[in-house]
Amino acid sequence: MDPPADNYGCLVDLFSRNGFLEDTKHVIDTMPFPLWPAIWRSLLNGCRIYGNKKLGEWAAEKLLQLVPENDAAYVLLPKVYSEEGSWSDAAKVWKGMRARGLGKDPGCSWIEI
Repeated sequence: MDPPADNYGCLVDLFSRNGFLEDTKHVIDTMPFPLWPAIWRSLLNGCRIYGNKKLGEWAAEKLLQLVPENDAAYVLLPKVYSEEGSWSDAAKVWKGMRARGLGKDPGCSWIEI
């Protein structure tokens, strides 16, 4: 029995959140399914958490190829850069986001009293 795509997605997310970024890359490289945006967002978020600039750039590039209007790559990649002190690289990504007319959707919370 072959595992479904959702299982691969969970594995990518699990590995990324726990810092097993090279293992995540291996899973992505060997996935027998077309990759979807959540796969790349999970890897990019893991790269942000664990400071892997090279892999983060790769994930952001792949994410932008799939969904160029999505703000996730434009928000997470500058965080990867700024964590390592590459403020000029972070600024370039933010400027590119603004040049494309994109903006980060504001978060919101609901509290019921």
